[in-house]
Parts: sequence; structure tokens; C-alpha cells
Amino acid sequence: RQVTVFRDRLDGMQSQFDTFIGNARDNDELFEKTRTVMLDLLHCSTLLALNASIETKLKTDFDASASHLVFISDHDFPQDSMLHCLPSSAVRTALGELYQKQRTYCGPLNAVQQDLLFKSFPRPIVSAAIVPLHLPADSPIRTRYGIPLLLIGSEEPQHFNSSLDTLFLDFIG
Repeated sequence: RQVTVFRDRLDGMQSQFDTFIGNARDNDELFEKTRTVMLDLLHCSTLLALNASIETKLKTDFDASASHLVFISDHDFPQDSMLHCLPSSAVRTALGELYQKQRTYCGPLNAVQQDLLFKSFPRPIVSAAIVPLHLPADSPIRTRYGIPLLLIGSEEPQHFNSSLDTLFLDFIG
């Protein structure tokens, strides 16, 4: 009977070990993707190049349907600007507590959030990662354009869910 109990325990531990190894492989793969994204972003010399890199690289590497950089500001952006600007009052209303916490969020979006954050995309974005980019309050970019947010969205409801760890997204932010 004890041999059977020990075999069952061994099988359980082997299963846990296999799970740990699988998670380690997934994290290693995710770390490598994050590293290449960060290196690509660091090579950008203008905000337009940064935005273009974000739009292509994050969609490809993180299997997202949409990604872009936005600025939360009450300044008026020129109409021909390629940068996206959102009024701070609208963002506060749509994101509520998420906006105040200034922390990375992964999860579903309601209709108001979808319309505000991803209205320029042809298909509905129903889950997203919202990553605040932490810049000093007196940085030239923040002073001129506002508070930057990285938005990564998906058409799949569970692609960005609330149980996801945000460590690698925080690194990018």
C-alpha cells in the first residue's frame, strides 16, 4: 500500500515538475520577445518611428489585433498629427480606477472603453493590455504631448485576461 502511495506522490510531483518546466519555457519565450521588442523600440529616434514600431512589432510578437501609442492630454494636437491623443476627462470617465492607479491592466473592455481606445480599428477590440509609460512629470515628451499609454488589443475576449502576469508588459512600459 505504501509503494502505491509513493508512486502516486511521485506521479503528482512529476506532473508539477512538467508544469514548472512548461511555464519556464513559456516565460523564456516571452522574455525573448520582450527583449527584441524593447531593442527595436530603443532604436527609434522619433515619436512617429516609435509609434510605427509599436503598431507593427507588438501586433506581430504578441499576437495582438491592434496596438498603438496614445497620449492623454488636454492640449490640442494638430489635425494632421500621426500621434493619437485622448482627452484626459474622457479617459478618466472610461477607465475610472484603472486610470488613477497608473498600473498595467489586462482584461476585457466595455463598449465605452472600446470606442475611446480602439475606435480607429475596423473590428471590435474586446480585450486589451493598457500599459502606462512612466516618464518624469517634467520630461519634454510628457510636457509637450501628455501622459503616454501603450495600448495592445485583441478581438479575442480571453487573449488579455485579468489573470495574466504583467511583468513583461511593465518592462516594456
